[in-house]
Amino acid sequence: MIPAKGVKIIILLIRYPLNCKLIFSMVVFSLINVWQPIPKDEANKFFNIALGILFASIIIVAVIRRLLKTKTLRLDPESLSIKNKRLEVQDISVIYISHNKTIGIKPKKHRIVPISLCFELIKNQNDIEQLISWAKSKDINIEYGNFMKWI
Repeated sequence: MIPAKGVKIIILLIRYPLNCKLIFSMVVFSLINVWQPIPKDEANKFFNIALGILFASIIIVAVIRRLLKTKTLRLDPESLSIKNKRLEVQDISVIYISHNKTIGIKPKKHRIVPISLCFELIKNQNDIEQLISWAKSKDINIEYGNFMKWI
């Protein structure tokens, strides 16, 4: 879709945030799992191995997701788009900006921020100011501080 003349479209580079709390907690759970006494029955051995694989998988997925190719956040006059997901302005409840510059966009139909709408801006300060001015021009609430998101 080609924008009308005079319509301002902002394109920002984003990436998934590195969830340090998740990685730290999975490492702690893995260490607890490893330091438990070795169970004598087969069911408990299988359970411990399965937990270890689960914890390691979560850590690997979190790190790989962070290292994936950058994506674009497109701010149109009536919507925003991340990758191929489009969200209309009237469907946005609030935009959260955490202390470590992680940004979360909470749609009105969700109780918490979906992981697909949680990201970091690559060029940081100037891009954050552009996002804030776009949100204010659309009367979208902006809240600063930590926010709840999926995983």
